[in-house]
Parts: sequence; C-alpha cells; structure tokens
Amino acid sequence: MSKDSKGRTPLHLAAGSWQLESITYLIKHGAEITAVDVTGLTPLHYAAESGVISAVQLLLDSGADINSTNQESLTPLHVVSRLGHIQVMQTLIKAGADIEAHCSIVASDKSTPLHHAATKGDLETLTLLIQHGANINVPNISQWTSLHCASANGQLEAVDILCQHGADIAALNSNQCNSLHLAAWHGHFNICQYLLGKVPNIRDLFVGEYASIHLAAWGGKLDVMKLLVQHGTDVNLYSMQGWTPLHVAAWTGNTKVVEFLVQNKANVQALSSEGWNTLHLAAWKGHVDILPYLIQGGADINARSKNGVAPLKLAIQNRQLIAAGILFEEMKGNIDIHEIGMDTEITSPSVYQFPSVPSIL
Repeated sequence: MSKDSKGRTPLHLAAGSWQLESITYLIKHGAEITAVDVTGLTPLHYAAESGVISAVQLLLDSGADINSTNQESLTPLHVVSRLGHIQVMQTLIKAGADIEAHCSIVASDKSTPLHHAATKGDLETLTLLIQHGANINVPNISQWTSLHCASANGQLEAVDILCQHGADIAALNSNQCNSLHLAAWHGHFNICQYLLGKVPNIRDLFVGEYASIHLAAWGGKLDVMKLLVQHGTDVNLYSMQGWTPLHVAAWTGNTKVVEFLVQNKANVQALSSEGWNTLHLAAWKGHVDILPYLIQGGADINARSKNGVAPLKLAIQNRQLIAAGILFEEMKGNIDIHEIGMDTEITSPSVYQFPSVPSIL
C-alpha cells in the first residue's frame, strides 16, 4: 500500500483522524496493521494519540500489536501516558499493554509511562498506572525514578502520591542526585519542604561534590537555602571540593545569598582547599556589589592563596578593573606588593583551580 512522504499509509491517516468506517474498510481490504511510518509508529500509535477508544479497540481486535515500538521504543501506552487519554489508557492496560515498557524520549532516556506521568504531574494517569501495579521505584537508563522526575519538574502532588505508595526518597540517579538535590537545584521550595518533612537527615547528603545547600547556592535559590538552614544545615558546610555555600555565592555573584549567609554567621574567612577566601573569588569574577559586603563582614583583604596571591592581584590579572579599584581603595592605597603577591609572576589563569558547575541532569 502506498505511503506519503512521512511513511504514513492510508490506515495511519484514518486511525489518527477518527475515521472508523475508513479503518474498517482498509482493514477489510488488506491494509497492513503493522505498517510503520518513517519514525516507526504504527496505526495503533496514531489511534492512541487521537484518543478515540473505538479506533484503538478496532485495531486491537484486528490484531494490532499492543506493545509495538517505534525507533525510540515508544509504545502506544507511552503515547497516551504523555497525553492523558485515561480511557484509552484503561483500554490498553486491560488488553495487556506493558506498563513497565521503557522508551527514550524524556529528559533521561529509557523511561516508563510512570516517568512520563510524574514529569507532567498528570495525577490521574499516575494513579491509574500505580493501581495497575506500575513499579514506583523502577529507574530509567540514567537511574532516574519517577520521584526524581516529579521532584525536578516541580510536581508536588505527584511527589506526594509517589511517596504515599513507597517511593524511595534517598534513591540516587546516575549523577548521584537524590530527589531533594534535584528539587533544591531547581528551586522547588514546596517539594524541598515536603521531602525534608519525610526524611529530615537527607538534607546534608552529598551529590558528588556538593550537598543540597551548595546546589541551592549555585542556583541562587534563596528560599530553599533558608529552608535548609531552618532544618539544621550548617551554613559553613564544606563541599568535597572544599567550598562552603558562601564561596559558591561569592563565585556566582548572588548578593542576596551572600547577605543571607553572612547574616547567619557564615565564615567570610573560610578558605577553600586551594586557599581561596570569598574575596579571592568575588575579585576574580568582578562581583563589585559583593566585595564591600564581604570586607565589612571581616574578609581578609590581604589573604594569600596557595598560589601566593591576594584578591587585588586576581582582580587585576582577570581585568576586573572596577573590582581592583574597590580593593585598592579599601587598602587606602597602602599596597605592599610582597604582601599581595604582585611580586610573583603573572601566571596563566588556567593554573588556578576553580570548580565547575555541578552536573545535575
């Protein structure tokens, strides 16, 4: 049977456009029910996407493969779980659709219909799949569970449903993130609050090199940081790279986060594993609004790093001239080049060890 430029047969087109009489006619006259378009979708996929139960049932009664997959391993059940066609979903599940089938079209690949529903916050679909035995904690290929998906996408009600049915809050994905890490990174305050209420000691677990408070600081998620501190997180908690949340805020340039941390007794003199204090980092990045606040908070303007340099040298070397001017003024012009490291060779910026943005997704 002929196909159009997208590989669709007349049966594909009829199945996707509610034409029951045409579907019946085409099947009766030998249309191939298993025909696929250029992406591997069958007429049953098209009927499922249209949301017409009678078309889906007709194709099933005529021998359509209920678990047929396209090039991304997408089954008809994946299609309806994304679109929320509940009655079609019920029809497919009743007919034996595999609710644990994996595909590869969500943020992380090889996801199940439950991952889809959790990502979108489709509570009706989520509940239906759980009622029919969907595995709450099954991971996709990147080790994301449905709870990871719901937490990262801000779907609080989905998070609640999943947790009520036994979702593992501490489960880690392939980047060693749990659900709180993901919610903190994306700034989903209500989800962080919910998860902390369930498992309080999850707050200081590390994802690779960082805990949740570092991730919130990286993203400037002030509300989440306040919540974590209220639940007992130490504002001076060191990351595996030897950075405190204040180091992170000084590096990213978030003035409000810096103010909050200093007000909550964050140590402005804290040194990273490379000997950087907060002034070094703000000077290198040229965060001129932060420098006075750190200095007023007691940061040592003459502190030398392990490389032997003070904040002023870093500002000059990285061509942050306004920042250099602020530091120069704070030093009252009394500069000892030996004290600030200007007597040392101007080295390539690449020799300095600064951290990279956390790998979350």
